[in-house]
Amino acid sequence: MPTCPECTGSMEYNPKIRKYVCQACGLALNKNEIEDEWENRHYRESDEDKRERERQEYKDWYFKKK
Repeated sequence: MPTCPECTGSMEYNPKIRKYVCQACGLALNKNEIEDEWENRHYRESDEDKRERERQEYKDWYFKKK
């Protein structure tokens, strides 16, 4: 099962629209688009951007628990 490139949620195939739909954020992509997004994200994100994104994700998670 593919993973969403936006939120890393699980994606499920919807035969009506012929795309995979993220169960968490609702993003709909075909298989090629999913692969392209993951590839582009990998090349576009610098180490500093990655650390900042991970820091923000942690803060979001931490404050949801409170």
